[in-house]
This record gives sequence, structure tokens and C-alpha cells, in this order.
Amino acid sequence: MAAVWPHTIVEENNLNQAVAALRKALGETPDQHCFILTIPGRGYRFIPEVKTLAALPGTATIDLPAEPDQANVAAKEAAAVTKVRSGISGSGTWPLWQGAVAMLISVVIVVLAYLYWERPPPEPVAVEKPAQSVTPPAAPTLTPDKSVTVVGAPLQSVAVLAFADMSPGKDQEYFADGVSEEVLNQLSQVRDLFVVGRTSSFSFKGRNEDLRIIGDKLGVSHLLEGSVRKDGNQVRVSAQLVKAADGYHLWSQTYDRTLEDIFAVQDDISNAVAETLQVSLGLGEFSRPGWTRNVAAYEEYLRGFSYRLQGTPESLAMAAEHFQRAIDIDPSFIVARTCFIDIYC
Repeated sequence: MAAVWPHTIVEENNLNQAVAALRKALGETPDQHCFILTIPGRGYRFIPEVKTLAALPGTATIDLPAEPDQANVAAKEAAAVTKVRSGISGSGTWPLWQGAVAMLISVVIVVLAYLYWERPPPEPVAVEKPAQSVTPPAAPTLTPDKSVTVVGAPLQSVAVLAFADMSPGKDQEYFADGVSEEVLNQLSQVRDLFVVGRTSSFSFKGRNEDLRIIGDKLGVSHLLEGSVRKDGNQVRVSAQLVKAADGYHLWSQTYDRTLEDIFAVQDDISNAVAETLQVSLGLGEFSRPGWTRNVAAYEEYLRGFSYRLQGTPESLAMAAEHFQRAIDIDPSFIVARTCFIDIYC
């Protein structure tokens, strides 16, 4: 093979594959070799007679012989093997070396054609472009003297975070949630103020996260946070309005009142936030259609609403019980009636 393919790496396996491809193209089957005969220990032999025909200069014409008689194939194969092994050239047949040369030329043509058609397509040439330096935006550094710009936040926007329960028994979380939610509902009535909904703002409940990060995630310019401490009939409510860009307080206030004054405290907080943000309050007093001014009914409603959020069959039963108590205390409490009906619908 080194004499046939100089300076080229051709393994015996490549030759076998090329012969197999040629046999497939000629329509041979594994048990019937009509054109190419395998000579054990020697190589291959092209069985049909090869004729040379006159052709125009620069052209070559090859006539494939008619398919040989299947009945004589086995006899020709046996005779060819016997003659090759004995080294004797019978009359009417080519000498051994001439047959080998013809077979070798045919194999070379087949191998070259196979390598040409089976070669992989040329890979695209990569055109190198001048490298461009891309510097990713640096993460904001949260230091007390630097601010975080809230991209896309409305100029007057606020998120009311869930107020923390600071009661001695830590059993007034429902009440703290109710106070913060009522302030949220009141602020949402302000025409010129964008207020984030309860689900989004309360998702940060119990998470000790930097207020500047919370403001960035919620897309607001201001945050209202606070705490509630309820002990018997006494209530202390603390609230702080924070600028989300730098975490600084714009307004803060603590209210020490009796439980009966809780509605006034909520109004005071909402008014203070609106005044600080310099937004229009409309009529100046927040309307509460369907709500109650009865503290006992309001507290039963808050307990029921807290159970309702849990969503289990047991908690819904407890919620319905508290809503019913609120209705019994104040039959005009439409919001409590609506929540009670929603449980059974």
C-alpha cells in the first residue's frame, strides 16, 4: 500500500471499507460476489472481463459488462482461486500479475472516489474581529453614605411593609398585619400616589433585608415600615417613612393610644405619609365604605382574616367563626359579611 499511496496514510481498514462500498454500488450480496472476488491472503480480484475501447482524446469511456450468468459464478470463483494458488495461467485468461494490476487499479479508483465523497465539508473560516472590552455593571455598594438608584421607580411611590409585632406575648401578629394593611388601603386611595399591593409588600415579612434592596426589588421610591405593641387596651404604633435610594428616614412617629383610637392612628399615619410625599389627599379624609368604627368588631375581623390567609379547612372554619362574631357586633360591617360569604362560595 505504501507503493500505491506514497506519503499518504492508508490503513487496511480503509481499503476494506472502499471495497465494501464498491460491492454495494455494483449490487453484490454478501453470499454472491459477481464482480469482486476476495483472494484469501492475497487481496481482491475483478472478475468480469475488462475491454479497452477507442475514445476521443482527453476522454475515457468504461462499459460495464452485462451481469454474468449466476449459474457460472460459483464455477468461475472456484477456478480463479485454484489458478491463483497454483500460479498457473490457463489459456484464455490473463497472467496472474496482469490481473493483479487491473484489480489494483480498480481498487485505487474506488478508494479515491470514496475518500472524495466521504470527506467532511470544509469548515468555515473564522474571521477574527478586534476584541471589544465589555465591562459588566458593578453591583451597588450598600454603604451608609452611598445610595442605590431605583431604576424605573415612580417619583411618588410607596410600599407598606408588614408591621412587626412587638407585643409582650408575640401573639398580636394578626393585629399588626391589620394595622399595616389598613394604612396600605388608605394610601391606595390617594390619586397621585403609586402604592404596591399587599402580596408583594408583605412577601418581605420576617426577612431581615436591607431596605434599599427591598425598594429596588419592589420598584418604589419610598418604604413605610413600623411596629405594633398591644398590651390590653393600650396600643403603641411606631411608623417610619424611608427613602429607598439611601435608606434615610423622611418621617417617623410613635403613637401611644388606647385601642379605641386605633382608627385615628391609622388615619394619622396615612395623612403624615401623604403630606411628607407632597401628594394631594383629595377630600382630606379617607373613606371606609363597608367598614366599621367598632373596635371589637374590627379586632374579630382581623383575627378571621389572619385565619383565612392560611387556607386550610380548619383555619377557614375558624375564620368563618370570627367573621360571624364581627357581624354580630356590628351588623353594618359589610366587609366582614363579604368575607364570611366568600368562605362558603
